[in-house]
Amino acid sequence: RYLLASTLQAVVSQRLVPDSNGLHRYPAAEILIATSTIRDYIREPEKTVMIRQAIQEGFVQYQMQTFDQALMQLYKENKVSLEGAMRASSNPHEFSLRLKGIQSSSDTTWDRFEEFTKDASQELNRI
Repeated sequence: RYLLASTLQAVVSQRLVPDSNGLHRYPAAEILIATSTIRDYIREPEKTVMIRQAIQEGFVQYQMQTFDQALMQLYKENKVSLEGAMRASSNPHEFSLRLKGIQSSSDTTWDRFEEFTKDASQELNRI
């Protein structure tokens, strides 16, 4: 654990999700950057479960994202169907709840993610 935590720089994993026609595939990437917090979570076995939350919260500052955040963005951009996004989701039940706007009161990371991606899309459209 110590060796991995000290040498890891980043992890990028991708799933190719078909569009609604089945003609194209879009990459949904989960991105982890080895921040000091992530390194601590790797070193300490009891904190390993906190890595997913750290990825969700790290999208603005570190450009990290979970598969589900990437899938949500692809779905909102009409690049993939709901069925395709749900099939590729790490947690389909949670993904469907988020689509309905249901989240726990302590979970504001998705709201910030949506604000950030909306702002980024607007900025790209201006260029």
